[in-house]
Amino acid sequence: MACGRVAQEKIIDTTAEWRDFDGEEGGKARAETVDDVLGDVSTLPTPPSSKTRGPVDPLVGCIARLGELVVSLDLKADVKTAAKGIYKQFSTHIRGKKVRGSRSDAMLLAVLFYALKECKVPRTFKELSSASGVSPHEIMSMSKVLLKHWTPARAEPVAPFELVVRLCSVLELPEGVKRTGEQIARNAASRVGGHPMSVAAAAVFMATQLGHLNTTERDIAKAASVSPSTIKNTYAKMKEMHDLI
Repeated sequence: MACGRVAQEKIIDTTAEWRDFDGEEGGKARAETVDDVLGDVSTLPTPPSSKTRGPVDPLVGCIARLGELVVSLDLKADVKTAAKGIYKQFSTHIRGKKVRGSRSDAMLLAVLFYALKECKVPRTFKELSSASGVSPHEIMSMSKVLLKHWTPARAEPVAPFELVVRLCSVLELPEGVKRTGEQIARNAASRVGGHPMSVAAAAVFMATQLGHLNTTERDIAKAASVSPSTIKNTYAKMKEMHDLI
C-alpha cells in the first residue's frame, strides 16, 4: 500500500482574521490588517529624544566663563561670588538692548577688575592683561561700557596703598613693613604721580630699605609686573621727599 507524506510549510495563518461578514448570509470577509489601519508606519513621527536640549542661556554661559577666568587667574571664591553679582546686575540692566562686547572676555575681565576692588584685593588692568592675554586697552574700554550700565560701590581708581597690601602679601613681608609701605604710598600718591602700581612698588621698596631687609628691586618688580627701572626712578623721586613717613 502506497503512502505519502504531506509537508506543511505553514501551520499558522498570518493573514487577517475571518471576522467581518461581507453582507451575504454566511459569507465572511477578511478583517483589515495592521498596515491597512496604520498605513506606512515609517511615516509616523519619531518621539523626541530625551537628550535634546534648547539653546544655552547667554547669562549662564558668561557666568561659566567667569568661573574659568577666576580659576585661570588663581582668584579666591569671594571674588567669583562678587563678579557673578556684578555681571548679573549688568545683564539685568541691559536686557533687551544690544551692547557690543557685553559677552566678551574683556567685559568679564572688567567685571573681575571691580570684583577684586570690592574684595579689597585690587589688580590693575595691566595685571589682568598679563594674566589673560587680553589687551589693557580692551579691558579699560569695556570697563567704561560696564560703568554706563552698573554703578559700583566704589568708582574711584585703585589707590597705591591698596596695591601695597597685595604686594607685601605676595612677597611675604612683615606686618611692620606693610604698614610703613601703606603710609608712604598714601603720602606720595598725589605728589609723585605715575601709575598706581609704580608708586606702590616704590613705596614697598622704600619700606624694605627702612626695615633693613634684603628684598631687591627685581623681586618687587616681578611681583608688581613693572620693570626694575620704573621702581628705581619712582623711588628716586620719593627719596627727595622727607615727610613721607
